[in-house]
Amino acid sequence: YLMKVLLLGNGFDLNHKFPTSYINFLNTVMFLREADREKISTIGHVFGSEELHKNDPFIAKCYDAHSRIYDGVAVDKKSIEAMVDLAKNNLWFNYLAGSVAKNMTWIDFEKEIVRVLEAFFDFFESEILKLANSHVIFNLAELKGQEDKYIIKCFPFFFEKMENRVSINAEMMQIKNEFIIERIAGFGTVHLCQDEIIAELYKSLRELADILKMYLKIFVDEPSLEYAKLGIKSKFASLPAAEQVYSFNYTNTYEILYRPNIVEHIHGNTNTDIVLGINPDKTDEVYSIDTAFLQFKKYFQRTFYSTDNTFLKKIYGHQRAGTLEGIELYVVGHSLDVTDKDIIQLVFESANKIYVLYHSDISAKSQIRNLVEIYGKQGLDRLRAEKDLCFLKQSEVEWIFPNIENEG
Repeated sequence: YLMKVLLLGNGFDLNHKFPTSYINFLNTVMFLREADREKISTIGHVFGSEELHKNDPFIAKCYDAHSRIYDGVAVDKKSIEAMVDLAKNNLWFNYLAGSVAKNMTWIDFEKEIVRVLEAFFDFFESEILKLANSHVIFNLAELKGQEDKYIIKCFPFFFEKMENRVSINAEMMQIKNEFIIERIAGFGTVHLCQDEIIAELYKSLRELADILKMYLKIFVDEPSLEYAKLGIKSKFASLPAAEQVYSFNYTNTYEILYRPNIVEHIHGNTNTDIVLGINPDKTDEVYSIDTAFLQFKKYFQRTFYSTDNTFLKKIYGHQRAGTLEGIELYVVGHSLDVTDKDIIQLVFESANKIYVLYHSDISAKSQIRNLVEIYGKQGLDRLRAEKDLCFLKQSEVEWIFPNIENEG
């Protein structure tokens, strides 16, 4: 007997024409920051906006698919205001808004976090701090790369432009006193309070997680609940009678529209703390400062917020059961990117058979390439032999969505 298990990625939501991509989140909140929010009373007033459609064509498709529901679902104006107020002053949101690009996925978002941490690592390692006229100063121009310079300027919470400038250089900055832990008089030596800077970065990232939860709850979960209230399920393709679902998604789409109480949200959901972070790279050098950046890692957050406790118990329970309770695993809407390597390996090793659903030849090639990056050539061969790993085109599988996107 093989138990059917679904492993869901963000493509599952995208197939339902729910705007859950990183870019949809950014575009919507940026639109709301500038909009006349007094005139907004339904989701349709947001997702039906032609201005938003110009910046985000996928949201236009979502509105076309769900206009009747969107136009009828009222939004809580207090929640909208709270979300916008948080976003206005959030360091990470403002950095991401300034770096926005089309077709960016949550994988790209994680890479942006890595870029920022690398820039701060370089900044901490540099020797550009100096004492001048009793001020601790640094010159942005001395940072080794233009990208580092740009990123540090986007996170100005620990420095300010010099008041009585000792240089005509406009990039000469003064460190705020609360971020200095040591001054050695006469030696020109100063030290940053790195822990305080990292703590502020992480605090801001957790605030971004709250903004994201608000967005998904208002604009994805609420319309799903409305569909469920109306009993409208015929517009969605039927899924197999899965006995367990493991989801990387923060939304509650599956349990609202299909079956409740069988979904384990590995990274939390809109009703809990969520994991918003990164995995270490091969060298892990970004995190080598006495594990100071450890809290940004997804596995640390999963442990701290206990988002994967039940998931782990079930996975290891299946492994102990061996052939008594095998698993037939279906990967739906996930790119299998290396950013989720540790969880992918854990789930794959627990399975007896693995079916990876793909939308197009391009997406299948990308998924295979990602698995090679995770397992290597020999590891991929082992999966194919021992786990019957195979790739199925979604249009050829009756119960699966015909146009599902693969996104981690």
